[in-house]
Order: sequence, then structure tokens, then C-alpha cells
Amino acid sequence: MAQTEKQKEEIATTLQKENVRVNDLNRANASLMSASHQTTDDITLHMAHSIWINHQFHFQSHFTQHIEDYFNGNTEEIDVFD
Repeated sequence: MAQTEKQKEEIATTLQKENVRVNDLNRANASLMSASHQTTDDITLHMAHSIWINHQFHFQSHFTQHIEDYFNGNTEEIDVFD
């Protein structure tokens, strides 16, 4: 089994979502993120979604797009020693 597949299985087990396809889980998460940004008179929720990485490394463009599409988040390459 490839390492990536093993990691996917471990994450699914942790989330108790063993029989859910990744795309379905991503779409459900995107829906939850969208709903969570709606403010009512009774509830206001503020969330931050960001992944930072040392500028010596780079995010792959499809990963960055995935974070934006499904998590309403952003990625940033920073100088961790600054």
C-alpha cells in the first residue's frame, strides 16, 4: 500500500469516515465552511484557515487550490527565521 493511501485510511479512521470518498468529504466540508460564515443575530463565528510553510519549500498549485476551494483558506510561504 502506498504511503499516501495509508495516510488517507488513517485520517478516515480518525474521523470515523472509513467508507466516505475523499471528494464527498471535501464537498461536505466546503458546505460546512460556507454555512459557518453566515452570521445571525444570535451567533457570530470567526474562523481562521491558513497553512504556512518555510519559504525554502513550496506548495504545489493543486494543493493551494484545494485549500481555497474546500476550506476557504489560504497558504503562505514565509521566512520562519524572520
